[in-house]
Amino acid sequence: MHYNTWYSKSRKFLALTGAVAMLISSGCGNQSQTPVSATANDIAVNKDGLPLSGKLQAPTPPAKAVFGMIYHNTNDGSDYIYDGRQWVPHDGSVDKFYMTAPSQKVAAAAVSMASLNGGAHDQHAAYDCEACHRVDWANGLGLVWFDNPNSPAIGTGMPAPVFNEANATCSNIACHSMPTGMTFSYYFPDGTGQPVLNTVNINSNPAAATPNWFSTGAGCAACHGNPPVNGSSGSNLWHSGQHATSIPGANECQFCHPDASSPNNGIGDTITNQSLHANGVINVQATFKSACFSCH
Repeated sequence: MHYNTWYSKSRKFLALTGAVAMLISSGCGNQSQTPVSATANDIAVNKDGLPLSGKLQAPTPPAKAVFGMIYHNTNDGSDYIYDGRQWVPHDGSVDKFYMTAPSQKVAAAAVSMASLNGGAHDQHAAYDCEACHRVDWANGLGLVWFDNPNSPAIGTGMPAPVFNEANATCSNIACHSMPTGMTFSYYFPDGTGQPVLNTVNINSNPAAATPNWFSTGAGCAACHGNPPVNGSSGSNLWHSGQHATSIPGANECQFCHPDASSPNNGIGDTITNQSLHANGVINVQATFKSACFSCH
């Protein structure tokens, strides 16, 4: 073969090989740079439209959110986490954020009704008499129980409430039970650090179904465990007394719930927002600290 012909063919072969190599290299480069987080248009979601995993990237907060969900704001370049009520900074500035934010907690009304034969009247002061009794203001209070169809004691799908005069116990009271099949959904990072949607079962306290009107000391345990640790995996951990022990107050009711508080021992003793308590919803609204983000 003539030298010039061989040289020309060799140059063409090398050029073609180099072009293919560049294409392969370019393809690998793009693949390695694909972000783990996803936009709102290319991420798997559940039936409620919540992403199964990953951090959403969007210019505005997602329309639907549950506790622990994280999204990256493409306008300001910051990450935000949903605390159960609002989006808050997912970084060290969260400590200052809560210090300046107005409190959303409502103090419980303290009304003494001890003159009405004692019992648990004080504990029920937030409710109207008609919740349990037939009231005829012209002739006085009638000792007829639970015939008001609008009473909060009557639960959908539950048997009619009953008061046993001989034992002074109530039963089938919607306020003293939790609906069966209750679940709570939240986000928590997996082993790769990506937030993943989890759902756990929340169960009631069967022993609290028939509280005695004159019993003392039952408190929160009249309706559910105190703390409630008879749910599935997640709730057992949160209420175990071992939740984030390095963070002061992380095992108190008020750290994660807007409707109850405990006196620095993890045992609830006060309902702080009656409208959010016994409402058929698991209300979680954490007051995040920057130290929380070592896990969340």
